[in-house]
Amino acid sequence: MDSPNISENDGKFERSSSEASTPSNGGSYEPFHTKYAVKVTEPIKDVDVVNYTVKTTRISDGADFSVRRKYEDFEYLHHCLITQNKIDGIIIPPFPPKPVVETKELENQSKRQLGSASKVLSGDEFHKDCHGLEKYLKLVLFHPTLGQSSCLEAFLTQKEPPAKSKARLGFFNKFVSGVLESRKIGHTDIDEFFQKERDSANTSVTAIQEISSNFSKVLYSQQRISNAYAHLSTTLGIFNAASNNEEDDEGNKILVKFAETVDDLKHGIDVDITNDEDTLGFHFDLYGRYAESLKEMLNRRTCLLVNYEDSNRVLDKAKPAKKAAAEEAKVIAEKAFEDCSEVARIELAAFKHQRLLAFQEALRLHAEAKIKVAHDMHALLAKSLVYFKQLENSRQQHATTMY
Repeated sequence: MDSPNISENDGKFERSSSEASTPSNGGSYEPFHTKYAVKVTEPIKDVDVVNYTVKTTRISDGADFSVRRKYEDFEYLHHCLITQNKIDGIIIPPFPPKPVVETKELENQSKRQLGSASKVLSGDEFHKDCHGLEKYLKLVLFHPTLGQSSCLEAFLTQKEPPAKSKARLGFFNKFVSGVLESRKIGHTDIDEFFQKERDSANTSVTAIQEISSNFSKVLYSQQRISNAYAHLSTTLGIFNAASNNEEDDEGNKILVKFAETVDDLKHGIDVDITNDEDTLGFHFDLYGRYAESLKEMLNRRTCLLVNYEDSNRVLDKAKPAKKAAAEEAKVIAEKAFEDCSEVARIELAAFKHQRLLAFQEALRLHAEAKIKVAHDMHALLAKSLVYFKQLENSRQQHATTMY
């Protein structure tokens, strides 16, 4: 009852139908042909750092590259992609959250997920981190602007990770806080299309994050049931050992078989949880963060709109000596706003198309996994049922013989 692998296809690099497509003018969708295919595997924890293997194939000549990267290397790549590209109008693929590596953090995570009384320690989720980082790289690679960045190529092909610049990271933090001013974000748009998109984005962020949160609660409930089955199986084993009676061989067999059946039930739930996390759980989490990226893109455009309107007001009030400078500033602001709006329209169309395909794919994988687990569990429970029926028939035959 293995969970479906939604990151690869029989070991071959292939583009998923849910990868980003970019519409050309006119609204038709044409794929952006990426230079590389990528996989993230082999997470290895080294004290408080997790190292990942990034395996890359250059599509043009089939050349293979394999590099080791830390989470912080991925994080710096994300920073470089944003600071080294003109991102106005671009919906930036959301960056995955940092992996939990400390024991105390794992304990706190278990208590949040399974209840404060839980004594079960959550295992590491580095396989999920691989999935998230791989998906992030694929989304970047298939983006027509970000996918052509030199920093991305260096990250994938050079043995040593790029040297990090703390100053530039600080600049980016200031850039984000400066761009997303509350006054500008709440500004009414002059374009009805974008105003509707902004209103929709504000609503969808809350909605999909609630969906993701509630879906996670379902998974945590399933995990608690799995833990209860584990305790039941252990207790049955202890009881059988304590009351083992050589004269009651049939009773001992029943207890052992019952414990095995409970273990089967637990295993089925565990596989179900993994499948749910890897399909719909991953989708809801990704697009909950993607919705935030969409909002940020629209907010950046709104900031440019305010700048453009401010430049018009400055031009109207400018004295003759400053008229030329004000006119030049107005032209620059207008071009920046119009360029951003043009890119944003294309990005929005591509994003909606991508999101729909991704949801369809997640639902398909989820349904297929549910059917497979149900089929496998039916087979296991059917064996247990046959065993218990055989014991009952044997008992009845024995009773008939005696009388």
